[in-house]
Amino acid sequence: MYLPKFIARFLCKEYIITFETLQDTITNESRANVYSHNTAIFRANKLKVLSIDNKIDLNDSIKKIYSYEDNITYTVGTTVVSLKYDPRINYIYTDGLTYFTTKKPAFDYKTNLYKNKLVSGTYCEWFGGGELKYKKKY
Repeated sequence: MYLPKFIARFLCKEYIITFETLQDTITNESRANVYSHNTAIFRANKLKVLSIDNKIDLNDSIKKIYSYEDNITYTVGTTVVSLKYDPRINYIYTDGLTYFTTKKPAFDYKTNLYKNKLVSGTYCEWFGGGELKYKKKY
């Protein structure tokens, strides 16, 4: 029985996209080099967009955003497809829609580029396999 999985992606430094996997979504979550599944970065060939939310202003949700990095427009309610998904599952940083399985690493990803907006909390960075690289309290 297929159970959809809800996952998060960083985008444009200030937004997090929440996705749902589809029954035919292909990912690299079963790769060998995962230290922590909750903080590792993964790739998928297609995902359904559920929401696009601002990392800092939780009242700021948008319906559509364009990513220059991916050359893809993400629109709530639609399915996005990576036309160049790399099927080699043990490769972390290659073609595909990148995402995390939890929101914490998605929130922290690239947040250091504008961390002066953070009022309080803990900022973390992880290696691609999910091992903690850096942690700082604000």
